[in-house]
Amino acid sequence: MDWPPLRFGQPLTLSLGGIAFGVAHFVAAGLAMGGMPMMHAGIKAGTVQAPGVLMLNVGVMGLMGGLIGHAVYGLVVALVYGVFTR
Repeated sequence: MDWPPLRFGQPLTLSLGGIAFGVAHFVAAGLAMGGMPMMHAGIKAGTVQAPGVLMLNVGVMGLMGGLIGHAVYGLVVALVYGVFTR
């Protein structure tokens, strides 16, 4: 099978585990975004819009961009981990 995550000989479970890790990281980071107005000086001053939980105040594209970005991050971490543990 010549699917990119398997191209370097990585098992599919490692790739899917990496994507799951990235999605879990997105959920944790997205929930932390809800507390951002308490810490961010620009949000307190009103110069920056608060992102909201899971960045929903930015819109659906903020949610999808964060989710896809974190999934790709998890996949890259898993593939790099797999290369160095063979």
